[in-house]
Amino acid sequence: MNRQAVKLCWLLSLMGLWLCWVAPVSAEPLRLKEGDKVYSLNAHLSYGLMPNDTTVAEVVEQRQAFQPHTDASVLNLGYSAQALWLHFSIHNPGAFAEWILEYGYYPPKTFELYLKGDAGDYQRVDLADNQWPSRYLAYDLPLQPGVNDFLLKIQTSASLTVPLTLSSQKTFAANKQGFYFTQALYFGWVASLILYNLFLCLSLRDRRFGYYVLFASSLASALAFYYGFPQQWLGLKYGDTTTILGTVLFNLASLFAIIFARRFLNTPAHAPFGDRVLRLISLIFLTSIVTVLIWPESTVPSWLLSLGAPVGAIIAMIIAFLCLIRGYKQARFFLIAWSALLLASVVASLRNFGWVDTTPLTSYSIQIGSAIEMLFLAIALADSMRIERMERERLQQASLQDSLANQKVLTSHQSVLEQKVFKRTQNIQASLFKAQSAFKTYMRFGAMISHEFKNPLNAMLNQIETLNLERQHGIDQSEKRLTSIEGQAKRLKTLFEHWLSTDQLISGQLSTDFKTITLQPWLEETRDLIESIHTDHAFAFHLAVNPVTEAVMDATLVQIALFNLVDNACRYSPEDASIRMLAQESGQTLLLEVVNIPRHPMTEEQLNESLGAYCTFSNKQQDSTGLGLSLVGLIAETHEGSLDADLLDEGQVRFVMCLPVVTK
Repeated sequence: MNRQAVKLCWLLSLMGLWLCWVAPVSAEPLRLKEGDKVYSLNAHLSYGLMPNDTTVAEVVEQRQAFQPHTDASVLNLGYSAQALWLHFSIHNPGAFAEWILEYGYYPPKTFELYLKGDAGDYQRVDLADNQWPSRYLAYDLPLQPGVNDFLLKIQTSASLTVPLTLSSQKTFAANKQGFYFTQALYFGWVASLILYNLFLCLSLRDRRFGYYVLFASSLASALAFYYGFPQQWLGLKYGDTTTILGTVLFNLASLFAIIFARRFLNTPAHAPFGDRVLRLISLIFLTSIVTVLIWPESTVPSWLLSLGAPVGAIIAMIIAFLCLIRGYKQARFFLIAWSALLLASVVASLRNFGWVDTTPLTSYSIQIGSAIEMLFLAIALADSMRIERMERERLQQASLQDSLANQKVLTSHQSVLEQKVFKRTQNIQASLFKAQSAFKTYMRFGAMISHEFKNPLNAMLNQIETLNLERQHGIDQSEKRLTSIEGQAKRLKTLFEHWLSTDQLISGQLSTDFKTITLQPWLEETRDLIESIHTDHAFAFHLAVNPVTEAVMDATLVQIALFNLVDNACRYSPEDASIRMLAQESGQTLLLEVVNIPRHPMTEEQLNESLGAYCTFSNKQQDSTGLGLSLVGLIAETHEGSLDADLLDEGQVRFVMCLPVVTK
């Protein structure tokens, strides 16, 4: 009998254990005992994960398979792509009617609350007309006397954390005062740091302060969404938008934290390999941002954020430690600040995955750690500025000492240097005076040679014409006329020889000096010189040359050619006529163009003849040897260019010199 009794006891024990494993025990209903009190539903929940499209009727059929949560801690199942269904009951003795149910966590994408009616069916009670204006989801519960049976569906891409509380209307508002006070302190503290460092960024033009501002602003904004402040005060609806914005902001805060770490530690210089690793960590947060924007319902962005934040913090701390031992003193306060962020990130990640309990300390770990981190990062920035200022002062002192030493050396050789400089200055002044004199003479003959040639030639022709008239009338004064002609011829010969001796322009071949010049200032100087010589004519000078365009040419010869073109136009144009000049670059060619209206219209044949040497016309007032234009053609050929002339509308004559000298 004793053996049979023992066997029976063992059998009953095994059956009990099997029943406990197969058929979980249902959670106890929450019993209301006092009217002004806050009740937690943590220990009164049963839950199950089901597909997102599961209906309420299907949930009711499978409710017996729900797992009970009888622990007083907050239910946290980590991340899941399925919908979480909760069942809980509230026993109302009938004396307390006005109650508020609050879901005190990050707003989920789906929140559906059902109350079992008298007919046994479940009806939704989370309606817009009974929702409270709170930072989290809060609804009036229509509790009836007796046991009220509820089903709650929650779907979110964040952590499946379910802190459900039941409060009377009186205690619901009273219990928020302490929270709002602490949050006001935190956000006021962060705002002051942001504004102060923004001012430093704008004043000092230091990007480190700018990245600090971006990091602090992103993190503060993310925490504001996390605690539901935009939903409460800005009227944002709970759903996909708030979830996406919150996830994006947390990822941006992590991304800016990595960028700030790279900038502050100067990782490209002090830790190149660590800099590449931090860049890869940044890609994790960028991937998370892109994923949440493309695939909002996925839990992948939250996974990436929960894994990337502590990993990035650990790597940044290792790099900071390496920089510190290598002599980068600015990393010491950074290490302290990053240690606080690392601890907060690890605790938050463990809580998100459900590996540690959800308590006020773990829930607010990011906020606590970020407050400490922001403080020490601000101190680290100030310390960095102090160290850099001391380093600048040290370098300035060393530079001053070097300057004093150089001053002594310079002073000892000052007398010798002064003598050399004085002698060199005299040589330069003499050379400059000689060059200026030669240039002035050169320009004067280039501009006025046609006029000087015309006077003796006209005098010679007048003497010859007078001699012919005297012979017709029987008067013989040939000796006097020949003497006058001989004098004018000698003068013409002297002028011509003087012209030939001016830099040997015409001596059978041209003597050239090709140099690289900038076209625009040279053309402006030439324009001013032309206007100063021909004050009795109006000029319209147009430059179509790039300010930095350069050319390789003999600038003096080209200037003489342009002077001759202008002088030719002035001589044959009325005094009140306007002469148009154009200088432009076309590819690798410089075009110098002079347009005028002659007193007497020219034919195409006369225009072509004018380009030859020693060309004359019958009109005495307009006689010209044509030497100036032939010289222009010779200068153009020397530069492998050409001189062209054509007739335009309204009797205008245009001379164009093309010089392929532009080098850009």
